[in-house]
Parts: sequence; structure tokens; C-alpha cells
Amino acid sequence: MSTVDWRAVRLGAVAALALALPAGLVGAVVVNDDSNNGVFVFFVLIMAGMLVGGFVAGSKRPDAPLMHGAVAALVAYVVAQALTLVVRLLDGSDLRSPVVYVFNTLLMASLGVVGGLVAERRNARLGST
Repeated sequence: MSTVDWRAVRLGAVAALALALPAGLVGAVVVNDDSNNGVFVFFVLIMAGMLVGGFVAGSKRPDAPLMHGAVAALVAYVVAQALTLVVRLLDGSDLRSPVVYVFNTLLMASLGVVGGLVAERRNARLGST
């Protein structure tokens, strides 16, 4: 089992945050009511960010792309979610059930794995494994 390369994780997390953080913050401010379907647009952007972050981290560590993709997406999501929670609390919005946050954390780590898998397949196709 390889050790975690925190440089690759950091690069992947930064790439994920480039998409996820603005979407999460704008979504927390603009969409105050969960019955509004606008929340899905921001959620799709957050998920795309996690895929990109997993891809970047997986590209940096072709020997363990899935693990690095998952860790990068996990780190990015925890940072983005923490900042989004602060914005929601300052805005006076209600917080969701803790189950939602646990599910979303697992979902985002899974998307990071998918991004790492795409990086692995790309590396195999290019012959740089």
C-alpha cells in the first residue's frame, strides 16, 4: 500500500475547490429554500469540481490514482462544506440533517474515485503507467 502524497492531494483539492467553493457559497446565499430547484445547478457544479479534483490528484500519482482522487475530493468537500455552513449560519438559514452531510461526504469521495479512475484510464491509454 502506498502512502498518501499530500502534494498531489493538495493540487487536486485546489482544483476541486476552484469549482466547488464558489458554487457552494453562491448556492448558500442565493438558494435559501430547499424547495427551489436552483439548488441542483449548484450541486452539479460541486460534483463536477470533485470529479476534476480526483482527476488532478490521480494524474499526479499514477501508482495510486483512486486513493488520491478520493482523499483530494474528501478534503475539498470538507473545506467547502465548512465554509458553506458558516455562510448559512450567518445568514440565519436552517441546517440540514447530519445524515445529509455524511451522505454528501461519501458521495463526493466516490466522485473523487471516479475522477482518479478517469486519470488512470487516460494514463493507461497514453502508455505512462
